[in-house]
Amino acid sequence: MGGHEGATVKQGSAPERIGRYEIIGPLAAGGMAEILLARLAGAHGFERVVALKRVLPHLARDESFVRMFIDEARIVSELRHPNVVQVLELGQHDGELFMAMEYLEGEPLSGLLRRMRIRKTSLPRALAAYVVAESAAGLHAAHELKSPDGTSRELVHRDVSPQNIFITYDGQVKVIDFGIAKAADRVTRTQTGQLKGKQAYMSPEQTHLGPLDRRSDVFSLGVVLWEVSVGRRLFDRGTLLDTLQAIRSCDVPTPSSLVASYPPGLEGIVMETLAEHPAARPATALELRSKLLEEARTLGLSPDPRDALGTFMREHFEDRIAVKAAMIRSVRDGVNVPVVAPAEVDLSAELSPVDSHVRDTASFEAARRGVSATTARVPELHGPAPWHRSVWLRVGVGLLVAVGAFATLLLVLTDESGDASPEAGSLPNAAVLPADAVPAPNPSSAAPGAPDDIDLLAVPDPGPGAVAIVGETVAVDVVTTPEGAEVLVDGEVQGLTPVTLDLTRGSGAVAIELRRDGYVDETEIVDTDRDVRLRVTLRRAPRAPTKRRRAVRMRNRPSPAMSSDPPPFGRLD
Repeated sequence: MGGHEGATVKQGSAPERIGRYEIIGPLAAGGMAEILLARLAGAHGFERVVALKRVLPHLARDESFVRMFIDEARIVSELRHPNVVQVLELGQHDGELFMAMEYLEGEPLSGLLRRMRIRKTSLPRALAAYVVAESAAGLHAAHELKSPDGTSRELVHRDVSPQNIFITYDGQVKVIDFGIAKAADRVTRTQTGQLKGKQAYMSPEQTHLGPLDRRSDVFSLGVVLWEVSVGRRLFDRGTLLDTLQAIRSCDVPTPSSLVASYPPGLEGIVMETLAEHPAARPATALELRSKLLEEARTLGLSPDPRDALGTFMREHFEDRIAVKAAMIRSVRDGVNVPVVAPAEVDLSAELSPVDSHVRDTASFEAARRGVSATTARVPELHGPAPWHRSVWLRVGVGLLVAVGAFATLLLVLTDESGDASPEAGSLPNAAVLPADAVPAPNPSSAAPGAPDDIDLLAVPDPGPGAVAIVGETVAVDVVTTPEGAEVLVDGEVQGLTPVTLDLTRGSGAVAIELRRDGYVDETEIVDTDRDVRLRVTLRRAPRAPTKRRRAVRMRNRPSPAMSSDPPPFGRLD
């Protein structure tokens, strides 16, 4: 139920009633849906404040979005767990679907981190471990969800992040937003080659667009735990491709390399959870929860951690609690609510990224060369080469192949036996490179027990001898609703939608930008190991507010020297 409004939103744009719910005002809006504050009135003075989620009007007739919305409602309605947001009803009004959910009075974890940065303080590590442990409990319930016939739904959230972990003012922790969750029996299927989820919290296998299981969510929880306990962004590198590069290389500085007093026990859990290979991570979210609670107790976790967390929240959000309490009183008294409290605040405050010069030098250099903290080699992730560079690359490789073929022919003609069979002297249909031109796979990159169905490195097995096919391309069909969007690759316009792009096969993840006046710019990530049909429904750009708050972001400031005390979130002096 998170959102991105930076100021209170005035009532008036929302309809007065959806189904049996009276609309109070908008709470938040995301890429696919909006959240509305609503009131359900019943007999004998019964009233309940709820949050209504509905597909944005311009997407309400898009079948793919509607199916995704129904999938989310069905998945969450089957989950009955104190650490998962509760869905009360899935309904339809004037042909548009809506979902009624419990209204949570609290803040997303992302909002708590921003408030910590502003106040130059930090969440105690025992409570940080508890928050992630409670999130793990909710995710484990989702992972264990079964169909009526008893078979596992194989549910994976795929979007675990601070924005989707909600903390109430009385200390409850809830996992929210299963909008892009993957389930075995889900009606909506992710189009092959498309990336789903917040990039900086993805697992390595998620960035490779391969099969996922629950251990992908475990990795994402590890990213959250690292950031909450260290007070910096782990994988965010400013650009999408650099962020994916950091994740794929598993560039994870040890927390103690940044904070000298970091607890060794907690660090061990963090680094295990952030293992590059799924087989090396905790097998389940429940296992992670157990380890975190045990470590939290050694760090002085209160016997009543929920109460301790609630006390911490109330101490730091007195202003928000007062505003929301007045709003809820007005709702229950039937008084008109002129404004609705925004879903999130402090949006100008962000955690600082990990700067390269404060990392452990050997670890950083190894990661930059494509070696993880556990010395397992991974291939470097390259973005799409500029088209002129791609052409010269193909010419160069072609010349290399031609020279090699000519040398081979000379060797055949000068062979002592004098036999030159047609097979030996002719070129194959597909030009190939010699085996020693292809880097041999490093045996250390295969973790013992790693499942065969997860493509960890997204590199085709070269096999013996020649492997690389020269000049082969994949077709990426790009279609948008509405049509006429500019399509950019590597900053260069390739045409207007609908359009088909020819990309070099095996060139890694490619960022495709879509731009159209009056609509929000979109970036889609596709892999280049197969043909892809990319269908994107563009979102209308919001109207400019009458008064805009200026967001000030400080970047590239000096990093702190190693401290014996936990640094406040984002503090750089």
